[in-house]
Amino acid sequence: MNPRYLWLPETIELLTFFVIQPVIAITIAYIAWRGRPENLSRYRLRCLVSGVTALLLVIFAKFLRADIESFTYVLQVVCLVLGFMSFGVCVGCGVSVFLSMWHWHKNTHVS
Repeated sequence: MNPRYLWLPETIELLTFFVIQPVIAITIAYIAWRGRPENLSRYRLRCLVSGVTALLLVIFAKFLRADIESFTYVLQVVCLVLGFMSFGVCVGCGVSVFLSMWHWHKNTHVS
């Protein structure tokens, strides 16, 4: 890898963790809040599946121990970024389930 581009993977990871992941979570929660989901089993299942997927991807990326000059480093960065985005889906669906369980969104819904 060219030394000029060493900043790129860390920037992508930080951007994904601090910008893209919260945007995904807020978007899913807002759509569920506006749509008044009646079927909570979909959101529970999505939360569980995306949480397990995120956990497995991040653990795989951690234990990959790739050298920066090899292709496995690109695989490590991709797994970490996909794990972060999957965790954003997990948080968004979890917030949707929480709002639906407490019926908070029905009292504050603006038609």
